[in-house]
Amino acid sequence: MAKGNGKSAIIIGFDRREPKLRLLKCPTGDFNPSALEFIDYDERLFRNGKEQQIFYENISKIKEMATGFENIYLVLPDYCVAVDIVNTPNLSRFKIAGALRVESEGMYSNYNDLDIHYFQVSSNKSYSTYASVIVHKTLLAEIKKLFANEKIPLTGITYASNSVLNCALAANNKNKGKSFLFVDINENDTQIVVSSKGKTAGFSNLPFGYSTIARETVVNEQTLWNHDVAELAVINAQETAKAK
Repeated sequence: MAKGNGKSAIIIGFDRREPKLRLLKCPTGDFNPSALEFIDYDERLFRNGKEQQIFYENISKIKEMATGFENIYLVLPDYCVAVDIVNTPNLSRFKIAGALRVESEGMYSNYNDLDIHYFQVSSNKSYSTYASVIVHKTLLAEIKKLFANEKIPLTGITYASNSVLNCALAANNKNKGKSFLFVDINENDTQIVVSSKGKTAGFSNLPFGYSTIARETVVNEQTLWNHDVAELAVINAQETAKAK
């Protein structure tokens, strides 16, 4: 289990399968959970992306359950976050921030509305590739304001796939700083997280799991997932190769 900072913690997130907030209590300061509690919410709010409203309607219960904990972490659903790739020429450490900003301004018309964090995933003699983690500033501001008004001090805010990867790295220290694909196959869904040197560089959630291969009848994989984009990429690559 992950080592904490010696302070008690509670981790608040969304259940992946049911309309419930999950509150994981770790009173000993080492992220070793002792209790898991739930708060039900209106599923329609989640389907419509109304996370702020879910927190607003349940803030009193959250405050009651979080009272006494020194660290309070919030885990947002993956769909609140986007992960993208930005390529830039190799520049000095002092110039790279400006180059990333210019590239992102050209990529996103609403750049000023976004909170973007970058980290390097690869480089060669000429170019460097950075992953960018993107979230709307308004979403973060509204959630922080709500919790601050209720005097609930948030230690940190992250998102589901990043939290999953952190748990995987904590469970196996040998993977820290390494690049790999983490796949969590459940009965009816599958979660995939891309680790680039120990940092979350991508994620995907598939709406099927091991129950698909456990059935007596065979399910054609084409009926489970749309492969049009992948097939088009293969065709384009083949045509490009022929042209050469």
